[in-house]
Amino acid sequence: MQTAYKALVLLMNAATALVAYACYKRIFSSRYLGLFGSILTSFSIYRIYKLYTLAGIGECLAIIFLPIVVYGFYRIFTQNIEEKTYHKNWIIPVIGFSGIIQSHILTCEILGLFII
Repeated sequence: MQTAYKALVLLMNAATALVAYACYKRIFSSRYLGLFGSILTSFSIYRIYKLYTLAGIGECLAIIFLPIVVYGFYRIFTQNIEEKTYHKNWIIPVIGFSGIIQSHILTCEILGLFII
C-alpha cells in the first residue's frame, strides 16, 4: 500500500511538471518561461503542503489540470476567430475541467466562479 502511494505521488509530481511545462510553453512561446511556470507550479508551497503533510491527493490531482484550463481559455481568447481550427478550442478547457471535476469538485467550483 505504501509503495503504491509513493508511486502515485511520484507520478503526480511528474505529471504536474510536464503538463505545466507544455501549457506554459505554448502560452508564452518560450521554453524558458514554460520551464519557469512549471517550476512555480510544481514547487508551490500550497501544493507541496497538501501533498506531503495532509495527503490531499484529490486536490493535488486537480492542480495537474489547472494549466490545461488556463491554456484552453488563452486559446479561446487569443486565437483569430476566422481560423479553421477555432471551433475546436473548446475541447482543451473541457479536458481540464473534466480532470478537475473527477479529482476534486470543490476546486472545479472555485475555478468556475473565478472564470465567471
